[in-house]
Parts: sequence; C-alpha cells; structure tokens
Amino acid sequence: MGRFIYRMCLVIVVAIAVAGGVYYYTTFYQKEEGPHKGTFVYKDEKNTAQEISLQAGQAVKEASVQAQKAVKEAFVQAQKAVKEVSAQAGQPADQMFGRS
Repeated sequence: MGRFIYRMCLVIVVAIAVAGGVYYYTTFYQKEEGPHKGTFVYKDEKNTAQEISLQAGQAVKEASVQAQKAVKEAFVQAQKAVKEVSAQAGQPADQMFGRS
C-alpha cells in the first residue's frame, strides 16, 4: 500500500508541473511579441561596417604619413649628428664608421 500512495503522489506532482507549464506558456510566454513576417529592420546609417572600415583606413593612412615624416626627420638629424661628430674628430664620416 505504501508504494501505491508514493506513486500516486508522484503522478499528481508531475500532472501539476505539466499544468503549471501550460498555464505559464499560454499566459506569459506567448504574449511576448517577436519578429513577424514583414517587420522591417532599420539600419543606423552612421555606424555601418563599410563606413567604420573607411574611417579605420583613413586613420591608418594618416598614421603612416606621420610615421614617414618622423622617420625622415630622425634620419636628417642622425646625418647632422654624424657630420658634427666627424668634424669634431677631424675625420671624414665614412672613415669613422669603417666605410671606405
């Protein structure tokens, strides 16, 4: 008799869980609006992927131009420094660094 009562309680609990799930679905879950056929999606024209990639390309281009200018300036300054050192040492710049 003890098993019969246990099984009946288990069946009742399962039936209540199923009924509660159906009630939840019909009252709460189903009322949430989802996308329907014919729903239009508006895209933000300011932040399209193509525009972002173009902006990134422009930034890279500007950075490379600035880097080239900095390298040229550093090269000119290095040449001036070598000429000054060679003048102070009294030797031509090529001989100071082992060039002939």
